[in-house]
Amino acid sequence: MKYELLRDGLLVRVALSSCLVLGVVLLGMAQGPPPRPEGDPLRPLKQALEDAGASQLSSDQEMQLKALIKAFHDSMPRPGSPGPGPEDAMRAAHRAYDQAILAGDVAAAQSLATTIANQMAAIGTAQLRAEAGFQVQVLNILKAGGNQVPSLLQRFGSAGLPGLLRSPLGGPPRGPGGPGGPPPGR
Repeated sequence: MKYELLRDGLLVRVALSSCLVLGVVLLGMAQGPPPRPEGDPLRPLKQALEDAGASQLSSDQEMQLKALIKAFHDSMPRPGSPGPGPEDAMRAAHRAYDQAILAGDVAAAQSLATTIANQMAAIGTAQLRAEAGFQVQVLNILKAGGNQVPSLLQRFGSAGLPGLLRSPLGGPPRGPGGPGGPPPGR
């Protein structure tokens, strides 16, 4: 009888503890994941410099690069910003294209297809021009760092360096030789 009371008391405590743990876990899940801290946009470039055995970024270089990143992002149109943007014209052209298709008007649909393609090309050209300017400015900042550019070229090659120069903008590096990508020449 004494053992049954101990066993029953132990079972009650184990059950209550399990419920408490389950409740805490469910409460944590209900709140959603914790907010992601803002990452360092220069982390991939810093890692590449370390991998290449180059000198690390100076505080002046970091300040220049962060100002450059901010200026680049501020210069890009944002969806939903006040005033008509390129996405509004594209959306309108797509709606008109769909209507032409539904109306069976091949000539209008083909004309609108050309309009849409031209708008896509213009947006792509503007983006590539902005990225080219950004990458050249990053290169110039790194050239002031002594051995940084030669070391990066030695480690990642000319095919990988442009991706590294673009890396502070976020997204995966393009082309071989970038951090996490295949080595150059494969």
